[in-house]
Parts: sequence; C-alpha cells; structure tokens
Amino acid sequence: MSHIAAALAKSKGKAVTPPPETTVDATGPGLGVSTPPIVTAESAPPIVPPKRSPALIAGLAALAILCGGAAWWLVRRAPAEAPIVAPAPAPKASPEITAQIAAKNNTQAALVRTLSNPTPVAEPPPPAATPAASSVEYFEIVRKLAVSAVMVGSNGRAVINGKTRQVGAEVAPGLTLVEIAPGRLLFRDQAGNDYPRRF
Repeated sequence: MSHIAAALAKSKGKAVTPPPETTVDATGPGLGVSTPPIVTAESAPPIVPPKRSPALIAGLAALAILCGGAAWWLVRRAPAEAPIVAPAPAPKASPEITAQIAAKNNTQAALVRTLSNPTPVAEPPPPAATPAASSVEYFEIVRKLAVSAVMVGSNGRAVINGKTRQVGAEVAPGLTLVEIAPGRLLFRDQAGNDYPRRF
C-alpha cells in the first residue's frame, strides 16, 4: 500500500519518503520472505506508445479514398428528377363480354324508347270467332304473361309478352287489360271476372 500512496503523492507533486528497504533475516521467523523493491518515477522505464505500421496507415487512407469516390459517383449518377412511368394499359375485355354488354345496352335502349313513345302500337285484330275460355284458363293465361316493364300514370303502359299495351287493350282472346296500378295489373274477361297480376 505504501507504494501506491507514494505514486499518488508523487503525481500530485508532494515529496514522499520511501519506507526503508527490508532485508531478509535468515534467522528470524520470516525466513526466505522479502519485500519487492520500490519503483519510483525516476527508476521506472518510460512508456512508449505502440508503433503503427505504415502499411496499415496506407491501407486505411486508401479505403477512405475509395469510400469517398464511391459516394461521389453514386450522387453524381442519381437522376435529377424521378423518371415518368406510363400507366399500364387497362386489360381488354373479351369479344364475348363486349357483345353481351352491347346487347344488354341495346335492349335497355329499346325498352326506354318503347316506354317513352306516346303513340300507341297498333294491335293486331283479334282472332275471329274463338270459343270463350273458362275462368281457370284465363287465370293460367294471366299467370303466364311475361311482364317486362310497366309505366304507371294517367297514360300508363305495360310491356306484356314483348308488346306495349295500354288500358283497354286485349292481351289474349277475350281478356282485356283494364287497370295499371303501382305493383299490379288488372285483367278482365268477357264475363266480367277480374284477374289481378302482381309485378
């Protein structure tokens, strides 16, 4: 401990007297034991920093130059503006799908033209002298009618079996359309029986 205290005191600029050197006493109880010699700042060898190899320094310098050159090359090659990428073209529909869409549009356009046309369609003359059907047959006829469009109002019309019909039109022999109401068509036979049809 005295050696550490002496070193600390010396570093602070204080004078320290070293303890007296001990000697080996061949006759005493500490036979063969001696204290280590005291090392002072004057007697200690100087601390020399390790030498750096010139090859290591040259390698580090070359690596720094290469990294700097690579960074400069990447910055120089970067475009000033981002390239403009054209959008991908939309996929084309197959000819079958295109034909189906065109047919649907044509059907809808024809239906709109039919409903918006104020001129009544000429009805074919009723067939001559057909026997009157029974109410069960009229019920089946009304049930099987294909109602594709209805326009309700003072000048109401309905597309029945592909033909535009107005109130008073005969839709089958002996069966007349008598009313077009919201959600319902009413038909009447020659005997005065009514047959409603919901749509």
